[in-house]
Amino acid sequence: MKVATLITSILTKMPHTLTNQDILDFINDVEQQIYNSTVKEFTSTYIPLTANLAQYSFPSGVTILDIEAAFLNNYELSKRDLRQKNWRGYYKEGDKLTLSPIPSVTDTAYVSTQGAIRFYDNRIVTTGPDFTEFLAGNTIIISGATNSANNKSAVIRSLVAKTLTFDDDTFIAGVYIDDNAITITLPSLEVISRYKPTVKLVADIATDTLLLPDAYTDIYRYYIYAQLCYLREQFDKGNSWLIQYNTRLNDFKIWYSGVRPRLHIPYKREW
Repeated sequence: MKVATLITSILTKMPHTLTNQDILDFINDVEQQIYNSTVKEFTSTYIPLTANLAQYSFPSGVTILDIEAAFLNNYELSKRDLRQKNWRGYYKEGDKLTLSPIPSVTDTAYVSTQGAIRFYDNRIVTTGPDFTEFLAGNTIIISGATNSANNKSAVIRSLVAKTLTFDDDTFIAGVYIDDNAITITLPSLEVISRYKPTVKLVADIATDTLLLPDAYTDIYRYYIYAQLCYLREQFDKGNSWLIQYNTRLNDFKIWYSGVRPRLHIPYKREW
């Protein structure tokens, strides 16, 4: 369901004088609460390593508490704290993600000359040396592109000597020749962190979709009805709506527990 559809239906069911932003704040409250307490989805970020450098910036918006797993060359790292900083693994020191021991090798990278890289929507083609550093299935990080839309991580689906092929629409549409020197890095550190839903904006309510399935959109309604009643000092009515909210939220938790991905780790390779 679109956010605007819910906002309109709330106004029809329980007329009020609040702004769309006010109602949207309630919607964001519901989604943030559910994703903090119930829904576990994850995002993957790759970090290129530099020899003799132990500390790296956390992925944008990620804290040490958000990190669920980290892998170095496909070996799982253990999460530590400062008391264990001499043990193998990773930990937070200051505002940095810190590795122990310190990496001894800089990640492999292909660095082009200026103007040697041509971007297609699903390919990178070079007029320079062959792409001998990579294999199909590798996740690579592209940097240095003139168009910032092409500075990203992407998975190589196939490759031949001078061509890397990716999913359709990975890069800007059409053909784009970059005058810069492009760096394509094969990162060895992967960080898996909890997904945090993006706060919805009023400007996007016509196109944004609610995160909860349509069968559970009444969770939003009951929460918003309760807040509207509380603002009117109709506390008994607000409590009644909140009871319905909690009941449906529990229904959602039961449903989600049956469909969420299961984690089975028969064997753990720890670095």
